[in-house]
Amino acid sequence: EPIGRQLIVNERLQALDDRLARRAAQIFVVEDHASGVFVCIDLLDEVLLEHGAILEAAAFAVPCPNYGQRVEACISFKPSQNAGFDELDSHCKERLGAYKAPDKIHILDELPKGPSGKIQRLKLYDLIYGN
Repeated sequence: EPIGRQLIVNERLQALDDRLARRAAQIFVVEDHASGVFVCIDLLDEVLLEHGAILEAAAFAVPCPNYGQRVEACISFKPSQNAGFDELDSHCKERLGAYKAPDKIHILDELPKGPSGKIQRLKLYDLIYGN
């Protein structure tokens, strides 16, 4: 096989590996009593953003001694908007089911963003729990 063709194939495989790694970083495993449950945090973000009072939302994993990881979320409200946890919890459970709803929802003035303006999900745990 020519070297050039092999190089192109290797570059494509590397690009695929990079995309899969980025996607895997967006999925956390939350184990219930008998089996693992996959929670796509992008979907949780979208469901939270469907609520009329929420401006920004990002879910993240939190270590759990019983289940491995649990899902929590950070949100910020639109100006002069507000909602309580019970309302947001019901909103998530109606659309996703109880086992995919976040255990806690943290309210921030603004979610941390990088230079491109994208929310930096990986900073949320440290921001909330100070580790």
